[in-house]
Amino acid sequence: MAMVSALGTAACPGATASPCASSSSSEQIFARISNARFTKSRPSRVRLLMGHNRSSSRSDTKRSPSASMRDAEQLVQSGVVRNVAPEEVSALLSQGSYKILDVRPVWEREKAYVAGSYHIPLFVEDLSTGPLTLVRKAVQMGQGGWWIGLKLTVKNDEFLEQVENTVPKGEKLLVVCGEGLRSLLAIEELTDGGYEQLAWLRGGFNNVRDDAVQNVEGSTRLRFATLGGASEILLNIALFFQKLTSSGQKSEI
Repeated sequence: MAMVSALGTAACPGATASPCASSSSSEQIFARISNARFTKSRPSRVRLLMGHNRSSSRSDTKRSPSASMRDAEQLVQSGVVRNVAPEEVSALLSQGSYKILDVRPVWEREKAYVAGSYHIPLFVEDLSTGPLTLVRKAVQMGQGGWWIGLKLTVKNDEFLEQVENTVPKGEKLLVVCGEGLRSLLAIEELTDGGYEQLAWLRGGFNNVRDDAVQNVEGSTRLRFATLGGASEILLNIALFFQKLTSSGQKSEI
């Protein structure tokens, strides 16, 4: 699988002066190390929906994530895909019409997830051992991967097929990841695959209050599930002392 240059910083549709990638340094690094080309075997349904000509360059067999991101942003900005702010997610899910499609990798979902949600990872761990992989791992470590425990990843080429085998085309889906970038890429691919009732959680689980989503299971909070490595250890220590402090204050009362 060919690798391409950095995805860069994408502005959040519906947000002002605040790039999606700025919500978490982990997402910035993830974007730089996980840029696999997206293979397309047919003209993009995204561009047809947006009124672009079928002969557009979008019909190329290879698409970079940055180009896919631009199309996804247009879908959100135009209203074709519903833009859900973190403070709106509780009300949306309480209506019962939307179901969560979690596109985070397995190791993030294992830490915290919403019971009953769909889970199809857009990226999977890169288990290859070739020279290029070793170089990428070295670059990742140098960019802070050791601090947040990032794994080297590649695009899940079976993502759309796995979704189609699991989720009916007519179902309403709230597509979610940790920070909001991977879910945008997933939305572009899902739209190309014929899914029309999609919503996107802006900023991802990292920006959702603990009480906004019910039936959360796992060892940590949803908004902390992207953390790993040394940063996760320090977080757990901080939460432990916070719990002790809270218990002490209650006992004094």
